[in-house]
Amino acid sequence: MDNSNLSVIGLGKLGACTAACFASKGFNVIGVDINKNYVDLINQGKSQVLEPRLQELITFAGSKLKATQDYNEAMLNSAVTFLITPTPSLPNGYFSDEYLKRALKPLSQALKESKKAFHIFVITSTVSPGATEKNLIPLIEKYSGRKLNKGFGVAYNPEFIALGDVINGFLKPDLVLIGESSKEVGGELEEIYKKACENSPFIARMSLVSA
Repeated sequence: MDNSNLSVIGLGKLGACTAACFASKGFNVIGVDINKNYVDLINQGKSQVLEPRLQELITFAGSKLKATQDYNEAMLNSAVTFLITPTPSLPNGYFSDEYLKRALKPLSQALKESKKAFHIFVITSTVSPGATEKNLIPLIEKYSGRKLNKGFGVAYNPEFIALGDVINGFLKPDLVLIGESSKEVGGELEEIYKKACENSPFIARMSLVSA
């Protein structure tokens, strides 16, 4: 699997930095956001959020970083998709996965129409324990017409990053946590982080629910 082509869904503070970091390390990255202004600014080579070093990395990445509002375009031009959408807290203490579902539905439909054999979805947004297995994977299966670990894989990969230090935290993390639907999926993600990180972080791999 060629993991040099990535897509990042959500170009807010975390998503824009993630996309720029990967692109600055040589990955071809396509960012997706429903906000046209965010997309236009990225395509003009400009930072749309204030975060130290972000503009520097966008400039350095050059043509490696593009943005679109089209989920189909992202699916067709990437092997791995990182989902970094808001997951606001609910009154019951759980996290809402509504924005994740809104992104996963068109992505899964695009996967169904594509000719590709396999695609990896990486959930970076904070979700409640069990939500990936109960809510998100069944949704992908429904709209893609594929089965987990046969036509697609899923990883849960939360970021332990503070705003104001996102880029430093991403490029030099103490820990990379990977919840994997299969060893192959976890291996692909581990390889991506080894290329992107400027240090040698501890990479902890485990099941989705453990993560």
